[in-house]
Amino acid sequence: MVGERISLLRRSRNMTQKDLAQLLSVSPSAIGMYEQGRRQPSAELIVGICDAFSVSTQWLLTGQPYTRKDLKEDLSTILHVLPIQEPPVQEAAIPPDLLEQLDRLLKSLPPNI
Repeated sequence: MVGERISLLRRSRNMTQKDLAQLLSVSPSAIGMYEQGRRQPSAELIVGICDAFSVSTQWLLTGQPYTRKDLKEDLSTILHVLPIQEPPVQEAAIPPDLLEQLDRLLKSLPPNI
């Protein structure tokens, strides 16, 4: 359950509901409701939680770890939207928003892959 994983992440950092609420710009009662499963966080808030705790959205939503297969699929998707250039793609040719997505993706990977 998403709420249980939010609670687990918060407690793993010794944060109070108020601390997490301030970090995410929501009310402490909203955090409590998410953790109790009485309310579901928005997609934007889920991304914010994942960024704050360096976890994947897949793990937060499903409890399933991010795998090498997932990484290959995500990287393949990113690479297919990059322009093909001769000579090979240089860093300056990659749009900044794609670099940011790739950076978030890599940061969300567990250390054991």
